Amino acid sequence: MSVRRRKYRDPETGSETTRWVVDVDFQRPDGSRERVRKTSPVQTFRGAEQYERQVREEILTGRTLASPAPENSTSGEEKKEVPTFAAFAKIFMATYAKANNKISEQTSKQSILDHRLVPRFGNRKLDSFSLLDLDTMKADMLEHEYQPKTINNTLATFSKILHYAHDLEIIPKVPPFKFLKIKEEKFDFLDFDEFERLVAATKLEPELEAIILLGGEAGLRMGEMLALSRDCVDYRSGNLSVWENDWHGVVGSPKGGDRRSIPMTERLKAALQKIRHLRGDLIFCGEGGEAWTRHTIQLGLTRVCVRAGLRRIGAHVLRHTFCSHLAMRGAAPKAIQELAGHKSMAVTMRYMHLTQTALRETIKLLESHGQPAASGVQG
Repeated sequence: MSVRRRKYRDPETGSETTRWVVDVDFQRPDGSRERVRKTSPVQTFRGAEQYERQVREEILTGRTLASPAPENSTSGEEKKEVPTFAAFAKIFMATYAKANNKISEQTSKQSILDHRLVPRFGNRKLDSFSLLDLDTMKADMLEHEYQPKTINNTLATFSKILHYAHDLEIIPKVPPFKFLKIKEEKFDFLDFDEFERLVAATKLEPELEAIILLGGEAGLRMGEMLALSRDCVDYRSGNLSVWENDWHGVVGSPKGGDRRSIPMTERLKAALQKIRHLRGDLIFCGEGGEAWTRHTIQLGLTRVCVRAGLRRIGAHVLRHTFCSHLAMRGAAPKAIQELAGHKSMAVTMRYMHLTQTALRETIKLLESHGQPAASGVQG
């Protein structure tokens, strides 16, 4: 009989299902034989019988048949060829990454692929990965003393590629990604006295004074400083607009993608007014209008730190200083988040433990049991 019921086991869940299938073994007049085994589109006995007659008629009349479905398949479609990880990684970078990631993120993902993922998994089929593969990679990277953050960045890129393949229906499932727990990182910042010493050391270099105040009193990232143009500074309203970010000469949106407006302190506004020029649209540029580079800013910061007798710092320490000083002076976390352009409140909350330091210093005022200072109010 060419119509029968067959049992199939789901490879993922292990559950069994029963399906009506058509198994036709047909001999042509010339003696050649053709066998077609397909799942009936109508899962009843009568439906399968009707489908079996249709299959025989198609063979007899020579009409084109769809390829026979595998026995564990519910359709007559051919199984798609699954690409290798290396081949799909190129597709991912040319499509998803290019459309959704900034150039800095694209560069980071490409580096992770070139140095860690493709050498290890390049020849593997996309649907062959399991949790064991992920845990083995993590264990190997830990053994080679990679930092947990580096391992998590590698896992994040790996996860994004496999989930993209799943969204495109190239693979049926993605193994569960378990990221390493990372201890809260310590960050460096200047205390109030150190920051004032640094500002004082720039009196002979007004551009560097503006750089330090943009970082310490407005919270700008280095790339945001480099992309700052004359249109970003409104001296009348006293606001500074952060529209763009320069990443090694490539100008794009700020980190997080959102533009923000920051009220300027009086001395920041004065510092920016001192360096106004007509050399070009950028605030920080050379005599010929050429843009400053990250190297230019870092050299200047190092020079000023030495002059002020301070440890050498990078521009991001100035940004940490901005957030830390606001927290220590009692600013609301939401206000700090908006001024700094933090995408997540969790980033802002790293600074809030400093408010406890400020509170403890305030309480210490009560330790003085002597006569309080005259208030000027007479009874």
